[in-house]
Amino acid sequence: MEKQALTLQNILHDLRIVSKQNKNRRIPGLLCTMILFAIFTVLTLVFLPIPLLVLVFLVLTAYYAVRCLRERKDYSDEAQVLRAALDRANISISIEKFSHVEKEILYEPHSVYHEGTKYPAKFFYFSSGNTWRVPEIFRFYTWSKTHYLTFEGLQNISLAGDEFFYISLQGSPDISFIYPCKLFTLTKELEQATAEAVGE
Repeated sequence: MEKQALTLQNILHDLRIVSKQNKNRRIPGLLCTMILFAIFTVLTLVFLPIPLLVLVFLVLTAYYAVRCLRERKDYSDEAQVLRAALDRANISISIEKFSHVEKEILYEPHSVYHEGTKYPAKFFYFSSGNTWRVPEIFRFYTWSKTHYLTFEGLQNISLAGDEFFYISLQGSPDISFIYPCKLFTLTKELEQATAEAVGE
């Protein structure tokens, strides 16, 4: 199969997907809990008007509302920085040798509960020690008419020792994407930018 040239626009498209997914992991738990306590407050007020119980639910609703607003503000500040970095195309490109894929159970620290939320996530591991967390999307490289893949497809074509372009947003290593060198090549502009970065 002929290799497809990987453009900056293709890369930014994929990095934006990862950035959006990172945001979506953070806020829903707090928002759901705030809404739940608000509903408890209204139901208690209507069906069981015990002032102390209503007060407890109001305090809990306010507490989670404040936490949710803080998370939103923090994310908004981070999103502005990320948007600026994406607009300037501040990316780092390296070539990594594939090692293996592993599924891990992750702990989500932004959960509303002290014990947090645990859920499975898939990672691509590379010989250098770098890892890439697989985004929760059905297909990768959807901008390509011929080289799009599902996670299973990408895993099936990846053999130990295969080389990948590992591309991340500078200053935000959790926003990254990988591209198998057997399917993609860099455009001349990206090759030149990578060579200049290495020369510095």
